[in-house]
Amino acid sequence: MTGKRAVKKTAAVAAALDGEQVAAYLIAHPEFFEQHSDLLLELRVPHPSGAAVSLIERQVEHLRAELQQAHNKLVHLVSLAKENNALATRMHRLTLSLVLGRDFEQLQAALKAHLHDEFGADAVRLVLFAAEAVGARSPADESQAGAPDPLLGEFLGFLQARRPLCGPLRPEQLITLFPEEGERVQSAALVPLEAGEVLGILAIGSQDPEHFRPSQATDFLHQLGEVISHKLRAIPLPGV
Repeated sequence: MTGKRAVKKTAAVAAALDGEQVAAYLIAHPEFFEQHSDLLLELRVPHPSGAAVSLIERQVEHLRAELQQAHNKLVHLVSLAKENNALATRMHRLTLSLVLGRDFEQLQAALKAHLHDEFGADAVRLVLFAAEAVGARSPADESQAGAPDPLLGEFLGFLQARRPLCGPLRPEQLITLFPEEGERVQSAALVPLEAGEVLGILAIGSQDPEHFRPSQATDFLHQLGEVISHKLRAIPLPGV
């Protein structure tokens, strides 16, 4: 029985007893606090020291505060462990689905289905580029009017850096990435892909501006990018 539940039960029983009966019970059962040691942390025993606070009382309060902090930390760690376990399970299902895909269309369909249904994505897009075209250009080239590929122009720096990116994007980037959902997408995660002579972007959009934040860890996105990149090397790819 936890401390709070025990306190509630003890309080309910004590409500029907007077002080003498409680004292008589404790005298008759000196082992009570040995069996319910957690109650000692809930009790408040006044000290006849007037306005002064005794050293023992300060120590007890300090221990109670430390215990509460440890409890809060444990609750947080348990919650985090559950979240990580759930994420690992969803990632496993997504990986299996990607492994079973036999062509690029099935790969796209699996990504969209799982990212929408299990990861809360509001928009998903997978685009590919020729690695030679990416390496031959510079951001200055792509910023000029009449750039042959607006999408490549907007994300050339990202493709060359090859690191996952989270957070808000510029409106023109969102519209270029998500022609249909761009106006509703408020935050996005970009995953770089590499499959030999082909580079790519997996773009995941959310209507929640806090869903993808620049400060969040990108380990999951990096792992997802590796899985997709390996799969892209094993299937026929559309011309880029």
